[in-house]
Amino acid sequence: MTWDIWQILYFAAWLCLGVHCLRRKRFFPILGPGLSTKLFWLATFLFFNPFLTVLYLVFGVMLPGLAPDRKHPVARLVSVLAVVMVAATLVFFELPALGKPRGPVTLARGEENTGDTSGLGLKASAGKLESKNNYSTTTSSMHSQNARLNVTSILILCQDDHPLLDLAARALQEQLAALPYVQRVTYYPPSEAVEMQQVLPDAFIMLAMPRIDEGKSLVGRKLNATITCSAGRTIYPGHSYTSYMNAPPVINFGIKSVLQHESNFTGIESRQSRYTQQAESIAAQIAKGLTEQFDKWKDEHGLMPELPDFLYGVCRAGAWGPQAPFLQGEFARMLASGAGLLLNNHTTWMFTDDRPTLDVLKDCRDQLAELGYRGGTDLDRASEHPIESVTLSKGDEHITIFRRRRGDHDAGSAASGPADAMPMVANYQSLFTEEQMHAAMDRLLDSDVDLETVMIFERSIRSDEQKQKLLSRIEQSPVQSMRGWLTLAGFYADAKQADKAAAAFMRARAMSYAEKQHNPEPGRFKEIAKKLGDESLAKADVDMKCFTEAGFINMTDTAEPVVIEKGLNEPAAFCVVDDNGGISTAVIRIRPAATPAKAPDQSPQYEIMQVVKTRDSTAVGTSGYYIGSTALHIQEFGALNVKIETLADRRFRFEVQAARGNPTR
Repeated sequence: MTWDIWQILYFAAWLCLGVHCLRRKRFFPILGPGLSTKLFWLATFLFFNPFLTVLYLVFGVMLPGLAPDRKHPVARLVSVLAVVMVAATLVFFELPALGKPRGPVTLARGEENTGDTSGLGLKASAGKLESKNNYSTTTSSMHSQNARLNVTSILILCQDDHPLLDLAARALQEQLAALPYVQRVTYYPPSEAVEMQQVLPDAFIMLAMPRIDEGKSLVGRKLNATITCSAGRTIYPGHSYTSYMNAPPVINFGIKSVLQHESNFTGIESRQSRYTQQAESIAAQIAKGLTEQFDKWKDEHGLMPELPDFLYGVCRAGAWGPQAPFLQGEFARMLASGAGLLLNNHTTWMFTDDRPTLDVLKDCRDQLAELGYRGGTDLDRASEHPIESVTLSKGDEHITIFRRRRGDHDAGSAASGPADAMPMVANYQSLFTEEQMHAAMDRLLDSDVDLETVMIFERSIRSDEQKQKLLSRIEQSPVQSMRGWLTLAGFYADAKQADKAAAAFMRARAMSYAEKQHNPEPGRFKEIAKKLGDESLAKADVDMKCFTEAGFINMTDTAEPVVIEKGLNEPAAFCVVDDNGGISTAVIRIRPAATPAKAPDQSPQYEIMQVVKTRDSTAVGTSGYYIGSTALHIQEFGALNVKIETLADRRFRFEVQAARGNPTR
């Protein structure tokens, strides 16, 4: 029987019982045998609540009415019970929730959660949800050499105060906090101002709901809403990206998504659980879109590892950038401020100015020019296209000013009206000075930070003395990744050490077989091959010697098992010469599971990723791995049997044997 039929039946029952209540003269004495009890029950009918209707059926129909002079031995107990049950139904299902709205909350891996994470009231629902989400997204990114994806800490900001969006944002927070490469996610409701922070988050996510249409039926609710999501390294990333010499080696990105949500809930739910199912559906779709894009950049560029504190700037209170008049007026407000990686200060302001955008930009430029900032000469030139932003600089300080574009990503009614009515945004950055950078790189080279991490900052190592320190570390610590070998090849090529550069380059080609992409970083391979004077190296066959020098174990004609130990995320790499003379590879990594384990018997703490490549194909697979031992059978590789055992300190033992002694012959 469909829910629509149930609604018709309920309405018919509600109507019949309502007529019964109106016609009945004497009741079981909840508030007395006559008019008082009748009014009490009639008031419950106004809520169209099935629970209240059932209570009337029990206490108002099934229990007999009493004459004024007649007493029932349990009348008082029944009256109290009826009143308590009606009151509880109203509190849990109809009346507004008590207490103040929930505030900001932080979810951090390995730490106790901070902020208000729980609400007051009973969350209960019974019914059926039918939902449909149409999701569209656009992305943009810019990155320098060795740039990594850095989303270790995320700040979610909600721009509309509708409870549906608040619940969706909190559900999104939980899903993003479960990602293995995310350590901290903080959420701020729209009524809360973001606190000025010592270190800013690595990524900002803005959620808005410019449209919502809601229709209520007797038992259920229909929703039609537009949810927008904007993610980037700043609250408002602007219309373009600008690269600076001392900029941190991280991917600058922008993700803009629009979700059209339609749902129909039929059933009954407590007030505290209202919108919960719809919010979870919305959050799941947004989290899926963000995660897919994060994983794409992670696979293409790698993740930023944990870094020492001295690579981060120290934001001093009050040192929030230029004291220009347009940033100090009554219509200006600071949105966020703090330090960051190789960054002394990053502050974002918003201010209103309804004059034409070009006039506003010129005025801001002139004010900043008096403070020593230079740039913006293009504002005085004729242009066929409207100029929407300007960037000015003073040494290692840069400020970009632009007008927010009108669109579906704005909250409430901001998506309508003239373009010049949109607010202006100013992004200020104070990067490390040359002296700071030199001191930071000295400390990095002298520290015990692993070589792969040091080489991420190769572009910031510019003095001859520091380059020699890096070379010494390279010669003492073997490289273990494709990007590490590529960096080393570029280093040797710039130092005119052609033989070493070519050897490192071919080892990078070998280690590219450990990546999920069939042809990772093609542009960088071509760039370094060009430096070496032979662009054909970017596509030349890789011989077995390069594979073994890069860390692969040759399983060709190997009858005895091979035993090795690897740590978390370290590749266990094997190769073999196939029947056609080509080289096939299999790379296995143990990494944290996408969803952290709640208990050993509920979900895997780790996962196994396999990358199997032949000359013409790539096969990638992922499976959950519970602590203990397991076995793999890699058929694509020619039947390779792998046993994995968990050791102490997050290390793993691999015992590998080619089936029948040789996997291909």
